Amino acid sequence: MNKFYKIRNLKFSKNCNLEIRNLAVINTAFAGVITDAPHISVVLFNILQFLLSVFGFLAIIGIVFSGIFYLTAAGNERQLFLARKSFLYSIIGIVIALSGLVIINFLSERLK
Repeated sequence: MNKFYKIRNLKFSKNCNLEIRNLAVINTAFAGVITDAPHISVVLFNILQFLLSVFGFLAIIGIVFSGIFYLTAAGNERQLFLARKSFLYSIIGIVIALSGLVIINFLSERLK
């Protein structure tokens, strides 16, 4: 990042360092060249990896909730069925998320 300075008082020291008083620093963005930008595949890879990580995290939370449903069922067949069903879907979600992460990592290594 480039910094442009609005200077009121300047004073040079013995070793040619500049001592600045009453300095107002104005930060500006450093543009750079378009070739410095990340490739679109890198950006998409990062987005997909983030989304699959969130998906896997939500599936683990689903397992926790299905366990709570199972423990609090107290013989209620409908709640037991709901707990088993949500557990199954959470496991399927974890498998899909992990499979997606493995596939994306494999493809990103092959495409580089």
